[in-house]
Amino acid sequence: MTSPIADDAQPPSEAVPPEDVIYESRAARRKAALQALPWKALIVLMALVAALATLVVTVMADRPEAETREPTLESQAATACEGFVSQRLKAPATVSFVNTTAVASVSGYRVVGEVDAQNSFGALIRTAYTCEVTRRNGNWSLVSVTFAT
Repeated sequence: MTSPIADDAQPPSEAVPPEDVIYESRAARRKAALQALPWKALIVLMALVAALATLVVTVMADRPEAETREPTLESQAATACEGFVSQRLKAPATVSFVNTTAVASVSGYRVVGEVDAQNSFGALIRTAYTCEVTRRNGNWSLVSVTFAT
């Protein structure tokens, strides 16, 4: 069987574009691709930022809050001593505790620190103190409080 197209037949001229048109369309496509590149990069960057933000929120949500942690026995002893020290001052409403340190001792906890409070004349005085407390059945009991003179 023979082909219906003659061997010497040429395809129509519009079927094969001239060579310069091919190069122009390739250049146009390349130029269009380069112009679209910043938008593609921006979209990829935005997706990465969104993924990173999601990761940070997820990790932070899994962390326990500072308020939910139980205070240590040392910090509880320091708080108890601050209350006992305040009761022995002339102006307990004016107190401010600084440099407070609590350590375990043989009988309970020893708390050492300084307290700023007003004296009888209204002057703010800083006084060093040492306080010893014990804990029984969840309650803090005072063993001793001494003030430096």
